[in-house]
Amino acid sequence: AAFDEYAGEFKSAADFAEDLVRETGPEIPKALEYYIDWASLARDMELNGEILVFETGFDEVHIIWAR
Repeated sequence: AAFDEYAGEFKSAADFAEDLVRETGPEIPKALEYYIDWASLARDMELNGEILVFETGFDEVHIIWAR
């Protein structure tokens, strides 16, 4: 069912992408942190069909894994 794939509520899809990388990816060197475009990463994940993003209010989105 779809809710088995529910990733959670976030302030933005960008926040989701950042949290995902920080929790599952390699450690990001401090010198590179501010060069990462989290919004573009989240947009690409949505365009690639990896996630569904539902905006339900100001600073409130729900993310569902699509695959």
